[in-house]
Amino acid sequence: MLPIDFFVGRVGPVNVKAGVQIEVDLGCEGRNDIVLIEAKVGQPADFIIRQLFYPYRK
Repeated sequence: MLPIDFFVGRVGPVNVKAGVQIEVDLGCEGRNDIVLIEAKVGQPADFIIRQLFYPYRK
């Protein structure tokens, strides 16, 4: 697996080198775009943005 490096504000680079589990409910690709959809039942108390960020970077 390739590492993912990114910045969070002024912090970084953050290096993710370990295997990351990736699961997206729906991914659609166009000629110039990619849309990732994460579905939830009801309104969750919190949401971890890496659920969409890691698949997007990969």
